[in-house]
Amino acid sequence: PLYIPYGAKVSPRGADQDVLQRFGLDEDHYLLFVGRLVPEKGVHFLIQAFNDLSPELGFQLAIVGGNPYRSAYEATLRKMAGDSTRFLGYVYGSDVDHLFKGAYFCVCPSELEGTSPAILSAMGFGNCVLASDIPENLETLGDAGIRFRSRDPRDLRDKMLQLLLNPDIVKTCRKRALERVSRHYSWDAVADRMEQLY
Repeated sequence: PLYIPYGAKVSPRGADQDVLQRFGLDEDHYLLFVGRLVPEKGVHFLIQAFNDLSPELGFQLAIVGGNPYRSAYEATLRKMAGDSTRFLGYVYGSDVDHLFKGAYFCVCPSELEGTSPAILSAMGFGNCVLASDIPENLETLGDAGIRFRSRDPRDLRDKMLQLLLNPDIVKTCRKRALERVSRHYSWDAVADRMEQLY
């Protein structure tokens, strides 16, 4: 078979402050998850790990997405979450683009994925990504992100703390992420491959 990957926008960082203010967030002072609120996305691991971080670090956790059926799982997540976690619901278009652009880093704790559009979007907007070490995530990240042991909230917490205390690592990952998406996952590159195939 011929493989042509999913694509992502490529755009430098720099969030619209009005958008962030509307969601009660400050640029570079929140961690971001974007995805469906279903068990295989591992959000329960993320909330558990974030709850174990000191609130004195001054970061929020922003969770974008939901479950159309208002599941018991989503209700459980809301009960688990502390005061520094914000459930933003579904966010689309340029608003979610600016949430990606303003995050300190993005987290993908999935137990199961294909090529994750959320990871690609985060990287395409120049974001550092912390992702579970399932093969699909590792293939997408390459050397442009940070991994943690899947289903291990303690390791996730440790890696989050490492990034929070080391902005130079975050900065390096941001640069590598933009370069990787530009080279392998831009929509222009995907379109060129499709054209060659046809």
